[in-house]
Amino acid sequence: MNENDIIEAFLKAKKIKIRCIVCTLVTLLICTIFAGITGSYNWIYLYIIIIVASLFIIWKYWRCPKCNHVLPREMGFEFCPYCGTRVQYKY
Repeated sequence: MNENDIIEAFLKAKKIKIRCIVCTLVTLLICTIFAGITGSYNWIYLYIIIIVASLFIIWKYWRCPKCNHVLPREMGFEFCPYCGTRVQYKY
């Protein structure tokens, strides 16, 4: 993989991570609204399933494209802390 392929793969993983976080927050909002309307807390189970699925997807895709180690939780890094490969450009 050349540097542009690595950065492109990282950006794809970053988009997936952001989408999972947004999906989880939207699901929390919807489940809270429906739990309040219906008076049933069965919506919590849906939210728990979404959280587990999101965590699995983030764990699966939030990896260095070169060495395949799980990357740090924060998104402000430029290099993989394990192999030193540049994964994104600092602006």
